[in-house]
Amino acid sequence: ETARDPKVNVAMFTTNSDSDTRHQAVNRLESYVTMGPRSPYYLYGDQPEGSRQLMLLTRSAKTPEAGDVFCLFNSRGTQNEYSQFVRITKIDDEETYAATETGSVGARVITVSISDPLETTFFGIEYSSNFWTTATSVYTTMVSDSAKYYGVMKPTEAINAGDVSISVESIYTQLVPTSQGESPMIDQRPGYVGTITKTGDTRSQTFASQTWTQINLGQPFVPGTLALTIGGLSYTESGDAVLMQGGNQAGTIDYSLGRITLSSSKTGEVQAEYDPGVNLTNVGSSLMIPVLAASRGYNYVAIMWPLPLPGSIVVDYMAEGKWYRLRDNGAGDLVPDIERTGSGRINYSTGQMSITTGALPDIDVPLLVFWGCSTEIMQLQGLVEIEIEPVHHTLANAPVAPGTVHIEWPVGVSETAVATDDGNGKITGAATGWVNYGNGELYFRPTRLPLAGSNYTIDHQKYPKQVWTGGGSGNVLTIPNAPFKPGTLSITMPMSIGGWTHPYQFRDSGNGQMWADGFEQELSQSNANSSSTSGSSSSSGGSYSHGTGSGSSSSGSGSSSSGSSSSESNTSVSAGPISATIDYLTGQVIFDLTEAVGRVITTHNSESKSTSSSSSFTSSSGAGNKE
Repeated sequence: ETARDPKVNVAMFTTNSDSDTRHQAVNRLESYVTMGPRSPYYLYGDQPEGSRQLMLLTRSAKTPEAGDVFCLFNSRGTQNEYSQFVRITKIDDEETYAATETGSVGARVITVSISDPLETTFFGIEYSSNFWTTATSVYTTMVSDSAKYYGVMKPTEAINAGDVSISVESIYTQLVPTSQGESPMIDQRPGYVGTITKTGDTRSQTFASQTWTQINLGQPFVPGTLALTIGGLSYTESGDAVLMQGGNQAGTIDYSLGRITLSSSKTGEVQAEYDPGVNLTNVGSSLMIPVLAASRGYNYVAIMWPLPLPGSIVVDYMAEGKWYRLRDNGAGDLVPDIERTGSGRINYSTGQMSITTGALPDIDVPLLVFWGCSTEIMQLQGLVEIEIEPVHHTLANAPVAPGTVHIEWPVGVSETAVATDDGNGKITGAATGWVNYGNGELYFRPTRLPLAGSNYTIDHQKYPKQVWTGGGSGNVLTIPNAPFKPGTLSITMPMSIGGWTHPYQFRDSGNGQMWADGFEQELSQSNANSSSTSGSSSSSGGSYSHGTGSGSSSSGSGSSSSGSSSSESNTSVSAGPISATIDYLTGQVIFDLTEAVGRVITTHNSESKSTSSSSSFTSSSGAGNKE
């Protein structure tokens, strides 16, 4: 029979010893948690017997949570050693120390309340540059099924002969009074997954000689890639956040901050080599695995889709009211944050995962699985090329004095880019392009990106020009008063084809070559009856200028076909490019007209005929000027 008083419970267990006293029984009863790895916390000063508060000193960024259980171990390894388990009920206060008078790095002091008073005085440390040696060690704990308990429960259904199972009100009973604490958590990202992905080539850094207790590399780096030298001594790490010197532990590593904390101060020059990375918060997918009374156990399976990114998987489960976490190590294994609290295996190619918990999960609290997907991450490594629009502009005051063009534009808050001409028609500096000194035509493409909404500032000096108008013989033109400066000649030569006159504009490249592009122009459209006969087309007249100028220069002949149509037609004319060479000493210009073939093309609909004519041209006269 159960007790009528609801506050009275019966629980039976054994310590398997006939000589144990009540103290040993209490230890066995409380051993549902056992001592785990050492925590990053230290007692700040001596904590007196009977106290219900602890002052903890730490360099860790993590704050303990209400409900955490720690094991305080006084003078471990000596004849006076003594341990006690304490449960944190709330966080009372936090304070940050920037540095000590000896120049050590800053730390945090955290004041917490505990459920039971201290049974003895636990000795702590004062704030100094070395936290590693202290009389009291603070250890983490984990749930352990170390004892079996027996109790009295009321059945909820009649028990009949032959039953293989019976139903009772509960299979749980209260062992000791417990307390609960609440800690509101805001601005939390559900299922945060942090992995460090390589973002560049291996980097090397050197720091001048001094006394070191902590080394900050200034950026995250990939676990397992650090090679460190301090004062000529080499240190290594294997991706487990522990810095080693030979076979001895020499410190700890925070990969996401790029911070190395040494167990004791070291003096000398520091050389570090590592692969830089970035801490990714790539929670792409999640699922939950229900934990029911009928399905509760130690082993669970999950299928993740989309397929997970190696190193991004996190599994959380609750046992005895406390959350435990398993992480993917990138090699197909689930590794617990606290030793012996779980394990698992992952097949990245299929997304299948098996999970083994370190204790029976709480009923009705599901296992939570979070992972990132490789498709969410794009490596942008190396140079990114941006096509900058070119600038085509004609300077107002032509001709332009060579060597006086100065182009400037902002590329930063207080930084500008500059490009200039080299005196021979080329734009150099932070842009590439050319300038025609004769007519002021300017073309350049910046090699540095201008700020959005900014303007180019162009300064130049005007050069006194000389204009000459005249003709030549055949395809040869001789400009008087030579020699003249390379890059300053500008020639305009009109070409007449089928009644359309097009001015060829020649630009002096500064190296004895000139060039003018061909053209194509639509002349007219007609819907009336039309007819055409054979004929010829010619080109005559041209103007050449050293700077600016005009004149006539060329003639030509050609042939055409005839036809008739009573439907819609289009007529267009076109001609090819013309090149030329210049002798700056004699002023002689020779035109190459082999590609300057003029064409008149008339197109009709399907019931019409087409008429076309073509002509070739030779230059007979010209005009120009010089400086």
